[in-house]
Amino acid sequence: MIERWLNEEHHGWYGRPWALGYHAADFLRKHCINSQDSVIDIGCGAGRIAQWVVPKVARYVGVEPHDLSREAFEYEMGLIGYDGDVAVYPSIPEAVTHQDELFDVALLFSVLQHLDNTKWVEAIRGTHSALKTGGFAIIAPGPLRGLHDTELLLGFEHIHTETQQHPFLTGTRWQDWTEWTMWRKR
Repeated sequence: MIERWLNEEHHGWYGRPWALGYHAADFLRKHCINSQDSVIDIGCGAGRIAQWVVPKVARYVGVEPHDLSREAFEYEMGLIGYDGDVAVYPSIPEAVTHQDELFDVALLFSVLQHLDNTKWVEAIRGTHSALKTGGFAIIAPGPLRGLHDTELLLGFEHIHTETQQHPFLTGTRWQDWTEWTMWRKR
């Protein structure tokens, strides 16, 4: 089954531990996610961050529009032996419709830079609709195009920006840092 996911370069890493996923989840646990939180992971892909976050939160829901990535998510969760109640939906509205309550935290890791302007705005509005008032949107990488101009319209307040270093990537072809921006729903 894994050969179906090898069409994209990053799909070749499925089934192997992903160090950046661990470091991203560690950053999130230290700064904004705790064991009582409900998390919606928008653009969760194959669950490379989810595998580190799911065991540490009360509720996790993924959103991934691509069928093969959702299948890869199930594969990855199976590899770590997680058989808990984790759901992945193809859209934010579908994910929210199937939940009893809104979320404390929305995670958008390496998502927005891949979207055109229309889908970008849809993703931000969808994130807003999925969060409880006072909930946090954690977005990386930053800075975000246009969010400063439209944050009042979209109902978010910028709280914090921080850069996380990844020394294990220094000297490789990969960027050795991630910029996280944190936003609170008004």
